[in-house]
Amino acid sequence: MNEWTKAWKDLEQTRIQAWIRRIMNHIPEVIRLKGGNEYCEGQQQESQTEEQWEDKQEEQQQQWRWRQQQQRRQQQQRQRQQQEEQQEEQQQQQQRQQRQEQQEQQQQQQQWQEQREEDQQQQQQQQRQQEEQREEQQQQQQRRQRRQQQREEDQQQQQQRRQWRQQQEEQQEEQQQQQWEEDQQQQQQQQRQQQEQQQERQQEEEQQQQQQQQQQQRRQRRQRQQRQQWQQQQEEQQEEQQEGQQQQQQQQRRQRRQQQEEQQEEGEQQRQRQQQQEEQQQQQQRQQQQQQRTQRQQQREQRQQQREQQQQQREQQQQQQRKKRQWQRREWQQQQE
Repeated sequence: MNEWTKAWKDLEQTRIQAWIRRIMNHIPEVIRLKGGNEYCEGQQQESQTEEQWEDKQEEQQQQWRWRQQQQRRQQQQRQRQQQEEQQEEQQQQQQRQQRQEQQEQQQQQQQWQEQREEDQQQQQQQQRQQEEQREEQQQQQQRRQRRQQQREEDQQQQQQRRQWRQQQEEQQEEQQQQQWEEDQQQQQQQQRQQQEQQQERQQEEEQQQQQQQQQQQRRQRRQRQQRQQWQQQQEEQQEEQQEGQQQQQQQQRRQRRQQQEEQQEEGEQQRQRQQQQEEQQQQQQRQQQQQQRTQRQQQREQRQQQREQQQQQREQQQQQQRKKRQWQRREWQQQQE
């Protein structure tokens, strides 16, 4: 590398310049001959090429100056056009601003008028609302009075039901006392029978078997009676549950009525009709309940009659048994004699 740089430094500038000048003529000749190297290279051609190169440079400079002048003219024209366009745009913007201001003024006027109309409407609405509130207050007072009347009626009904329940409980207690007395009498009779059986074991074994069967029947009857009492209690509980359900239904109906009254102010006439219909239905339900109660009372009376008949039959059977025993004793005595 050092040798090559030394050789390059030793070269004359005139020689290097000749090589560079020759490039300008060398390139078009190579292009003309399509890559061939058939032309003669030398200093003569180089001198000719220098003159041509100078002429070409002058022509190029003239062309460059002419182009610059044209470009300057075009730029000036463009600047003028831009200025004209800017002026037109400014005028258009001013016109637009004026139009916008006019539109804004019109909108402000419209808004002002609308606000006046809205204020008037609000005042009218406030007056209407005040009147409606007064009407609602009057209606609420009427509703409260009605509710108080209904509550008083419900309280009276509840008191009547409590009295009726107390009466039923007293009747049940009386029935239980009667059963207890009957049981005691039966126990006494059993004791007597046992004493008689101890004396007559040998002769009355068959009778004892019959008595045992009768006792089993009695126990079964007692169980039946207890079951009947349990069923009666269940029926009473069911009645109480039905009454509670009815009360809940009534409360739900009342709530529905309140909601309907608050939501539908315009349909007061229809609500009154519905209330009348509901009252009729309640009356019908009460009548049905009364009928059911009367039917139950009749059933209870029938059961009591059946019990009385059963007791009478028992007493008759006991009398017959006593007569048989007396007759058997007499026969036994006669046999012994």
